[in-house]
Parts: sequence; C-alpha cells; structure tokens
Amino acid sequence: MKKIIKTSVLLSTAVILGSGLTSVAHAATDKTINWTESADLSTLDPSTVQELVSDDAITASGDGLYRNDASGKPQLSLAQSVDKSADGLTYTFKLRNGIKWANGDPITAQDFVYGWQRTVNPKTKSVYAYLYSGIKKADAINKGQDKNLNDLGVKALDDQTLQVTLEKPLPQLTAELTMPEFFPQN
Repeated sequence: MKKIIKTSVLLSTAVILGSGLTSVAHAATDKTINWTESADLSTLDPSTVQELVSDDAITASGDGLYRNDASGKPQLSLAQSVDKSADGLTYTFKLRNGIKWANGDPITAQDFVYGWQRTVNPKTKSVYAYLYSGIKKADAINKGQDKNLNDLGVKALDDQTLQVTLEKPLPQLTAELTMPEFFPQN
C-alpha cells in the first residue's frame, strides 16, 4: 500500500512539473500575454482611469513620450528626441518614425494634443488632470475659467513634432510623461 501511494505521489509530481515545463516552452513561442490582476479593470481610458489595476494595464499596453527603464529612469519612447529651451519653459518633441496604433494608423503629434486636451477638459472629470498643472493654461481650463482647449500649452507643429509650453519650470515633467494620463489618444 505504501508503495502504491509513494508511486502515485511521484507520478503526480512528475505530471505537474512536466505540464509546467510544457507551458513555459509553449509560452516562449506564443505571442500571447497572460495578465493577472487583483481586481477587474474599470477602464482602459487614460483620461478617466482612477485606480491602480487599470493604470497598470494601460501602462503595460500603451506608450508615451517616455517610458521607465528597468531601473525606473524615464527614457525616450515614442519620442526620438527632445529639445528644451534655455528657460526650461518649452519642450519640443520629435516623434519616432513609423509608430502606429494597433489598427495600423500612424500615431501623430495631434494624438497627443487630443489626449491631453481631453484629460484637462472639465467635462471629462479626470481625477489626474492636476498632473497637468504648470502646463500653460491647464489649471484655468480644468477649472472652467478658460473654455478654449486650444489654449492648452500643447501644440502639434506637424505630424511628427509636439511642442509643450509651461507656465513655470517643472522638474517632474519627464517622470510625469511616463504616466498613461499623458499617452496619445485617438
């Protein structure tokens, strides 16, 4: 009887370990991402996200001008270069060539303008609109004092060039630009 139990345990262990190895080998060739979270996603909208689970999913599936590297330092991502004015109030980003949405449409500077305007628009009710504080007219627009979204300090100079104008230097701007609230939208 002990021999049967011992053999059953060994065989069960071998089967369990073997099936795990098969999954690992299969995962190496499969291009599917398996994602597990502690709660359901509430949204995949970067402008209206309010909790960490959705924020993590948007960050993992999207991209912005910057992305944090393995050590947590912001590195250029959708932007290939950035020029910062001497007074620290104007940033001009050149987008990488060939970046596309999942449907194949090109990602343009106007997609950033649209997403940023949408986030600060008081009608959107974004809880993270405050992150835009210090960008020209962001506070006035979000408070409803300035109703013209085009007054926001973000402009598409052309399809590949985005210009951001600040009201004051923002040393945290590069770190903030890694957040999904600053991702392009279309």
